[in-house]
Amino acid sequence: MANPVLHAHGLGIRPSGGGARALLNSLEISLYEHERVALMGPSGSGKSSIVHTLAGITEPTTGTIQILGRTIDHDNHSGRSYQSQFDGLNLAFLHQRTENSIFPWVGVWEHVALGCELRSIERDEALIHHLIAAAGLSDRLEYLPKRLSGGMRRRLALITVLATRSQLFLLDEPFSGSDYDICLDLYETIHNTFQEGTFLFTTHDMDEAALLAHRVLCLDVRVASACMIHEIVCPQSLYNQSPQARRNSFAEFAQSIRSVLDTIRPPRPATTAQPERTLLGEGCELMPH
Repeated sequence: MANPVLHAHGLGIRPSGGGARALLNSLEISLYEHERVALMGPSGSGKSSIVHTLAGITEPTTGTIQILGRTIDHDNHSGRSYQSQFDGLNLAFLHQRTENSIFPWVGVWEHVALGCELRSIERDEALIHHLIAAAGLSDRLEYLPKRLSGGMRRRLALITVLATRSQLFLLDEPFSGSDYDICLDLYETIHNTFQEGTFLFTTHDMDEAALLAHRVLCLDVRVASACMIHEIVCPQSLYNQSPQARRNSFAEFAQSIRSVLDTIRPPRPATTAQPERTLLGEGCELMPH
C-alpha cells in the first residue's frame, strides 16, 4: 500500500473539551491517499477528540503524527507549540459544533467564498455554485446564517470547508441534522468532485458509513488501558461505486459495520422501574422531572 497521508503512532488522546488525563491511549491510525474513512464508536468513545488531535486543535499526551509529509511531535523541542506545527498544511477541519464554523455576518454565497479567502485560496465560483446546489441552498444565496435552519447551517459549514479543495479533510459529524435525500446529494458530490481528496469523518449513521466510506474504523474502548480499532473494509465490488450506485447492494457492508458496533457497544445499565409517562398526543410525551 502507498505511504499514508496521515499516520498517528502511540497517541494519547485528551478529551476534546480539555483535561490533562488521556481519554485514549496508544492510538494507531493511518489514512491513505484518495480514500474516505468513517470513524465510528459509542457516544463518548473519543471520536471527536481524535479528530481534534489530528487537526492540531487538542494536543495529545503522547505520540507522534506524520501528516502530509510533516512529523508532528507533542514533545517538540524546537520551541513551537503543538498547534503551530500544523501551520501551512493543506488540510481542512469541520467542528462538530456548527457555531464554531459559521461566519454570521455574511450570506450563503459569500460565506462559502470567504472560507477560501481566509485560507488565501483562489475561489472557484463554479464549484461554489455546485456545492450550494448540492446542499439545497440555491434559493437562499443572500440569507444570513441566522435565517437558516440548524441543518442548513450545518450544510453551509460543510460546503465552506469543501470549497477549499484541501488535500485532507477532517470532518466531525458533517452530515448531522440533514434529510436523507440531501445527504445523498452531498455524498455524490464528494464522490464525484473530490476524488483527489482524503477524508476522515465521524458518524453514528451506519448507512452513511456504508454508502460513502472505503474503510470504517470502529473504536473499542472497553479496555481502559488501550484503544482497539476494528477495521471494516468496503467490499471490492463496491469500492469505486458512487453512493447512488451502492444503494442497491450495500446491505452486507452495512451489516458488517452493525455487527462490530453491536459487539463493542457498552451494556445498558439495569433498570428497576419505568417512570410513568403521560401521553399528550401522538408522538408526544411529557416526561417526569
